[in-house]
Amino acid sequence: HIELFSDDPRAEAVVSSKEWKDKGFTLIDGPDSDGALDPAKIPPFFLNLYRHASDDKELKDDEITVKKLENAFDSIGNYDRVKGMVVKHSSEWWTPTSKVMMERFKNIFSEATVLPPLITHEVVRVENIGWMDKLKKHKIEGPAIFHLNPFSLLEFSVSQQKDSELFTYADAENALRFIFNKYGYDMAVVIERMYRDETGHFNSLQYKNCGTGGIW
Repeated sequence: HIELFSDDPRAEAVVSSKEWKDKGFTLIDGPDSDGALDPAKIPPFFLNLYRHASDDKELKDDEITVKKLENAFDSIGNYDRVKGMVVKHSSEWWTPTSKVMMERFKNIFSEATVLPPLITHEVVRVENIGWMDKLKKHKIEGPAIFHLNPFSLLEFSVSQQKDSELFTYADAENALRFIFNKYGYDMAVVIERMYRDETGHFNSLQYKNCGTGGIW
């Protein structure tokens, strides 16, 4: 996904405007979330994400699991809903809030016996990427920023494709060409690098099935 921030108060008005809604965008605001997902008690922010991603209206909050949350975002049938989600929540780039998040993260998995190396890696990674709070005097706003899928910039519906059709390298080229023509060289380069890294050069199953890289 792309992470966007702005010191212009009109930014949120644009994202939540009728024009954006008519184009399929949905703003999901999670300013109270620290970003840590507790499998034993899924926070309201993540429950809200599930409700927007899935068309299952019967499932009760206490029946939603981490696996069901993952499946909702991985499902090709939910792609058109997921791609239009603009999610606002605290960034791990903002050091004070990322410290709170990682403390909760460590507490949640403090009894884990299988994942300690992964948890240690994630803690170290987050500790080393904070930068936004250091630029407050330059009007860098935080800690909450907007997260959106780059492919949401394209008017393109997976539901119109046959089940046998998958995203290809050519689709990536076409999308990047579109972004280059509309948003310029720098934006296209950033998105291409990000997608190559997160999709194994456009070969991952997630990319082939959903046209996305990484995890929402």
